[in-house]
Amino acid sequence: MKSLLGYWLDAIGQTMSAIANTPLVIKEKALSSQLDLWGNVLQGTGTALISEGEEEFSLERVGNQLESLGNVVTIASFLSPFSDEVKMKLDKQGDIIETLGVSIALPDELQEEITLELFFDIYGHFLQVIEIKEVDEDFIDMIAEWSQAIASIHSLMNAMQADLQ
Repeated sequence: MKSLLGYWLDAIGQTMSAIANTPLVIKEKALSSQLDLWGNVLQGTGTALISEGEEEFSLERVGNQLESLGNVVTIASFLSPFSDEVKMKLDKQGDIIETLGVSIALPDELQEEITLELFFDIYGHFLQVIEIKEVDEDFIDMIAEWSQAIASIHSLMNAMQADLQ
């Protein structure tokens, strides 16, 4: 039950962040920031619950804990009284910690098989932390966020299906 709630919160939070990073949908910067902040709160809570729902130590559990920690760092970037430059660095560091979590969980994930969910999750996280020259960073962030949203929704569907069995 705890894990299923975590998957719900993560999927809702990821989708909120994806919408917040879509300029065609949200044009007002303050609204976008608030939506992204609360999306990260839900993501961090969700991945923490997913981690807690795993009964034994695994790389996947550690990965989820790091993803949750990455969301906390990103939340700090929104709430800190620092300059915009420091806030941007905190946000980027949060993304890096989340990506580290996904990377650490990868061996456990690959023991089963490569799924569409895994592809979108890895793609979205790595897209957020690599630097692509001469490409609009906001556009890349939007693609990365939507990729992660698709992965989290797919994870939720798999968790719901497993819960029914």
